[in-house]
Amino acid sequence: MDALQSLSVLVEVVVCVLGLCIAAWNKRDYGWYIALTFGIYVLYDLTNFMGLGLSDTLMRIIFFIASLSMLVAVWKIYRRA
Repeated sequence: MDALQSLSVLVEVVVCVLGLCIAAWNKRDYGWYIALTFGIYVLYDLTNFMGLGLSDTLMRIIFFIASLSMLVAVWKIYRRA
């Protein structure tokens, strides 16, 4: 994993933690969806970088779940605005 990829994963971890903070401390349920999405991104990236050999189908499914999760988060943020 090169430096830019490592930095990208680190940013994903920070966004995941901030999503948890939004959910827990600010009592905003969309924080859970943000945390789920970026937690999956971290899992997805680390799985690819480390060559853990998960099936392509499983990887597509978890990436789709992340996309749905972010859609819900953005929809909830939109409705609050």
